[in-house]
Amino acid sequence: TVTRWENFLRANRNAGKTHCPKGHPYSPENTILRKARYGFRRVCRTCDRVRLHLLDARRKAERMTAKQ
Repeated sequence: TVTRWENFLRANRNAGKTHCPKGHPYSPENTILRKARYGFRRVCRTCDRVRLHLLDARRKAERMTAKQ
């Protein structure tokens, strides 16, 4: 039986990359497979956490500005 992870690595031309653009490792513990338009894409968990934190902060600031 082939796992989704193994199937992704076999099919993806960027599968040989070992680190995200920010330098974090693409290990099974630090990688999320997200459904994309055509299959799946690999996302760095560390970068995703930072992105979500910044997005939450921006939304909070917008709410504070809207209340004033």
